[in-house]
Amino acid sequence: PGYDRRCRTLTPEKEAALAAECEAEGRKPVIRFKFPLEGETTFPDLIRGKTTFENKQQQDAVLLKGDGFPTYHLAVIIDDYDMQISHVMRGIEWLPSAPLHYQLWQAFGWEMPLYAHLPLILNPNGKGKLSKRKPPTDKYGNVMPIMVHDFRDGGYVRDALINFVLNVGWSYGDDQEIYTLEEAMARFKLEDINPANSAFPVDKLEWINGIYIREKMSDDELADALRGPLEAADLTVDEDLLRQIVPIVKTRIKTFNDIVELGGFFFHEDFTPPERDNLVQKKQDAPETLEMMEKSMAVLEGMDDWGHEATYEAMKAFAKEHGYKNGQVFGALRVAATGQRISPPTFETMEILGKDESLRRFRIGMDILKNGS
Repeated sequence: PGYDRRCRTLTPEKEAALAAECEAEGRKPVIRFKFPLEGETTFPDLIRGKTTFENKQQQDAVLLKGDGFPTYHLAVIIDDYDMQISHVMRGIEWLPSAPLHYQLWQAFGWEMPLYAHLPLILNPNGKGKLSKRKPPTDKYGNVMPIMVHDFRDGGYVRDALINFVLNVGWSYGDDQEIYTLEEAMARFKLEDINPANSAFPVDKLEWINGIYIREKMSDDELADALRGPLEAADLTVDEDLLRQIVPIVKTRIKTFNDIVELGGFFFHEDFTPPERDNLVQKKQDAPETLEMMEKSMAVLEGMDDWGHEATYEAMKAFAKEHGYKNGQVFGALRVAATGQRISPPTFETMEILGKDESLRRFRIGMDILKNGS
C-alpha cells in the first residue's frame, strides 16, 4: 500500500521526459522525501525511551504539494527550527510520523528537539479517545463535561480541576493525590508520565473538588462562589444569611452548584411544605410520627436557648426518654424545617431559621401529618 516509489530512481533523461509530459497534460508534480530504504530509524522519546522503526515500512512522504504549498511534515520541522523549539510534546497518535520527522531533522543537518509522545486520555469507560466532538455520556445517558467551561459552569474549583487533570497519567508520588500546582511543578518530569493510555475518571473530580471546598477555601471565598449558582436559580441572596450557612453546607457539597438543592430553601420567598411521606419516619406510621412531633414540640417551645448545641442535647435526651431513635426525632425535625429529606445539619439549620420560624414550620408539618396535606 502507498506510493510505489516509481519516480525515486529516474534517470535525468526519464525525469525530463516525464516532466515534459506532465506539463503538456497540465499535471504538476509533487516533491517527495527519499526515505532511507535500509536499516532502522531510532530516536529517543522522553516518555517511551529508545524508539525504533524499520525503514522499509516507511513511505516516501510528500513534502511539497503540486500547488507549491508544503505539507505539515515539512512545515512543522522548519517552524520548530525557526522558533528554536526545545521540546515537542504531542499525542501518541503522532508516533508513526516520528521516523519521518527524525529523518528530516537529519537531512537538514539541524539539532532535533527532544520528543515526548503523550498517552491518550480515554473516555471514562476506558473505550475510545476523549473527544470534544463526541463527548462521553454517563450510565444514564447524560452528556459528561469535558470542556473547561463545562467544569466552570458545573461549579468546580479551578485549582481542583488542575489537580485532577495532573493526576490523569502522572503521579505526584508518596500516594499523595491533593497538591498545589506549585508543588507539582517542583516534582514534574516528562519521563515520569505513564506511557499507558488513561481513562478520564470524572467521578473522582467530585471527590477532589469536595476536598478543595472543605479544606482549601475560606468561608468568605466559598460564600462568593456560592452566590452565582443561587442567583442563577432565580433566588434572591441575602449576604448575611449566605455567610451564616456556609459553615454548615461546606462539608456536604461536592460542587458549588450543589448549594441550590441542599440549601436553596434558605432563600425561597415562601416556605414549601414537605410531602407527607417524607415526614413519616422509619418504623413509624403517620400518627406515630405526629405523636412524636407533638411531644417534642412541648420541649422545644419551652427552650430559651435556641443554639444548635442546646436543641441537639434536648432532642437527644427527649428521644432517649421516650424510647425513640435519634434518627426518627432528628429526621422529622429536619424534613419539617427544610421541606426536604436532604439538608444541612438539622440543629444548625434550626438555629439559623430562628425559634419562631422553626416552630412555625414544625406546626405546618404536624398539620400535614394530621390532615394528609
